[in-house]
Amino acid sequence: MNASIHRGLGLFGTILGSILLVSAAPASAPKPDACRSLLPRLVRELVEKKYPHARLVSVDDYSDEDVKSFREQKQPCPGAAIADANGDGRKDYGFLALTQRHVLVLVALSQPGGSWQIELLTDWGNEGVGGVFSPNIYVSETPAGRYRDMFTEEHAPSEYVPVPGRAKEFRARWPGFVTGGIESSGVAYFFDGHRWVHLWISD
Repeated sequence: MNASIHRGLGLFGTILGSILLVSAAPASAPKPDACRSLLPRLVRELVEKKYPHARLVSVDDYSDEDVKSFREQKQPCPGAAIADANGDGRKDYGFLALTQRHVLVLVALSQPGGSWQIELLTDWGNEGVGGVFSPNIYVSETPAGRYRDMFTEEHAPSEYVPVPGRAKEFRARWPGFVTGGIESSGVAYFFDGHRWVHLWISD
């Protein structure tokens, strides 16, 4: 065989072998979503069953800037947070679920025996996340302590409007969740042992 042909066949074999090796290499697994990963599997399944037309919030729903800002505060997902909201020493979760035109703020409270109670805290309507609507909605932990609704203050931007579950003042025994527009507003929700109480703390 001609030496040049032999060298050519050898080169072809090397290239072919490289292609086969690349093809045989396993595809890298998709990176887990920081929002979904925060929630226990059973919580995700219960939400999907209770709200079949909604999807859980994803880190991709937010801008890179917002994600970076929340990660700097040790919160991997702007739309999901952890707090021991009922004081039983176990993690509870506040998070968003989205339909086509609604942003639901849900909470998963731990129950005896490893079960969960899924509740709707509020429906932000079409306020959206990720720039689809404005403002972007977040959920974060807020610490226990004494709170006062900002609309009861002397120079409040508008009058306090009483609605079911809203308090003028509240002393929270356990941490809660705060939700609202990123860098815009905040409504704090606390579990008092029987029901959820909320107050506007920023606007």
